Amino acid sequence: MIKNNPKILIYHNRLLPISETFIYNQSIRLSRYDAYFLGSKLQKGNRVSLPPDRVILINSGGFWGICNEILFKLFGFIPRNALNKIKKLEPVLIHAHFVQSGAIVLPLVKKLKVPFLLSILGSDVTQDDQSIKRHSVSGKIYVKRRRRLINAVDQIIVPSHFLKEKAIKRGFESKKIVIIHHGVDIQQFSPNRSSVEYGNILFVGRLIPVKGVNYLIEAVKIVREYISDIRLTLLGDGPMRDIYELQAQKELGDGFEFLGAQSQDVVKKYLEKAYLFCAPSVVMSNGQTETFGVVFAEAQAMGVPIVSFASGGIPEVVQNGITGFLVKERDEKALADAMLKLLQDKELHAKMSVAARKRAELYFDLKKQNDELEYLYDRMISDPRS
Repeated sequence: MIKNNPKILIYHNRLLPISETFIYNQSIRLSRYDAYFLGSKLQKGNRVSLPPDRVILINSGGFWGICNEILFKLFGFIPRNALNKIKKLEPVLIHAHFVQSGAIVLPLVKKLKVPFLLSILGSDVTQDDQSIKRHSVSGKIYVKRRRRLINAVDQIIVPSHFLKEKAIKRGFESKKIVIIHHGVDIQQFSPNRSSVEYGNILFVGRLIPVKGVNYLIEAVKIVREYISDIRLTLLGDGPMRDIYELQAQKELGDGFEFLGAQSQDVVKKYLEKAYLFCAPSVVMSNGQTETFGVVFAEAQAMGVPIVSFASGGIPEVVQNGITGFLVKERDEKALADAMLKLLQDKELHAKMSVAARKRAELYFDLKKQNDELEYLYDRMISDPRS
């Protein structure tokens, strides 16, 4: 049942990739505001299930839907039915996720004359402009409208200090930037260590080069020279899946499984069984990198020690030597050595498991992070430039 709270309009170009469940959790779990989702279109394939009565689409399908999306993105034209629904809501604030979405929604912000909040979330500001423009039409529009976006936005959220520095280098004003970590439901993601399977190494993420899966497979191969009963489980999908599966078949025999993209509930079940979590992201030549990594917070909430490269914003999520080990980037031997430390020292593993849970409770509790977000909404509505 929807409470009679002020309405926030959440904008994302595609509603909503399953890899961005954190946006749904942040928005739908607000206590003093009601979030409604506006998007150019629905995400194809695996997506987050949104409440239908909270969704407004520019492109509802068919030829005219495609025309509406093009006109909206290029010229700011908003279809009458979508605009009527938005006006009926009387939103008190627009909150866009990713800079490309922020650039697209600028005409609507101007039309509604409400405060404008932008979440900068990752490689949308770490990559070079050529890579951004090659990626999508929205990327081209963002690069073209970036100065307008910088001037129009009232406040900015980033999940890490690392990303704040990247945003500043892109021209966004430091005084407008607030750090609010991604949150995890620590009641849902709570440890059940009785289910842990020794030697079960878990990866969760998109199967793309920046996630470093090739290094993970090589590291597990090294570990198996010392401990044979090791199994690598990979949750996620992406364009590199076939290549990584062939690599794993060659290097690991039958000691692995690729299970594709999965819901948050399924991820939780595999975290319950995981002995350690490893997602060794790297910095790509175009600047793409891991800027936070929600799954690192989820794993720690479940009491799973982490092994990864010390890349991007990961050192702000994982406490090296306390909740896991972070090693030199692209060094699969160092990655394997860190795994072996945890596999060969059960007392250390147990100690890190407890520390991981405590860190999640202190810094990544969804309730605490959403409270900070709602306080920011409060301030913006009373004074947009505060």
